[in-house]
Amino acid sequence: MAGPTSIDIAQFSQQLGAEVAIIGAEITAPAAEIDALRKEGVRVEAPAVPVAILAETERAQGVRCAHLTTSAESANGSKSSLESEFDLEASIIIVATNREPDLQGFHSVCNGNGWFRTDERGIAEGGLFAGGDNTGLNTVTSAIAQGRVAAETMDRQFHGLAPEKSVPPPVIAADRIKLDWYQPAPRRLETETENLHLGADVEQMEEAVTNEAKRCMSCGMCMDCETCWMYCTPNCFVRLPKGEHCRIKLELCNGCKKCAEACPAGYIELV
Repeated sequence: MAGPTSIDIAQFSQQLGAEVAIIGAEITAPAAEIDALRKEGVRVEAPAVPVAILAETERAQGVRCAHLTTSAESANGSKSSLESEFDLEASIIIVATNREPDLQGFHSVCNGNGWFRTDERGIAEGGLFAGGDNTGLNTVTSAIAQGRVAAETMDRQFHGLAPEKSVPPPVIAADRIKLDWYQPAPRRLETETENLHLGADVEQMEEAVTNEAKRCMSCGMCMDCETCWMYCTPNCFVRLPKGEHCRIKLELCNGCKKCAEACPAGYIELV
């Protein structure tokens, strides 16, 4: 299966001057993206699958592929078969597909669908921890988050502490954001697929993506804007080095709520 990751890698490699080919049993990206790739000279072979890595002196020289054909097998489904093999020369082979875990010996801690069964802290039965592609198909961001949660749980276990219950952060509604505090930042990233991915060189893309990221208002996060420090009459806030935010002298706080009312990102909440 060739999904968004395959498309991104192909586009970036093409912009760097490589001759690129995508092989996939199924292309899950939108048709417009596939058409844009072909216009830029990327070879798209689908439905097809790699069947062998061609190598000389322990170094990859190419990929042997085969086209997939699907035929009706029964009322319950269809059958795929490999036909018409072909070779592609390749100096670099990039695998951009999800992997399924090898569950041999671990069936007692699986969910019956080919994945490890874990709770919200990444704990499986039998003293195991799991995350990422071991627990299901998901994004890289989710896998990183699952790894962090599991690491925190393991650390607490090693110190003889009970796992902490995961508490999702509160949703910062629009009425908590001070929109007039932010400078106007119109969208500068192209929205048309062809222009976004293939109409600019790498430097232009990097600039566009960076500018788009700067439009984030950091909802519910401290930005070190020091608005709270400026508005606090009792001088409760002590400025710390950039990135460490502020220290609060609770003994001086009179509960006036000026800091919470002035915080542009809705980070401060009095309880």
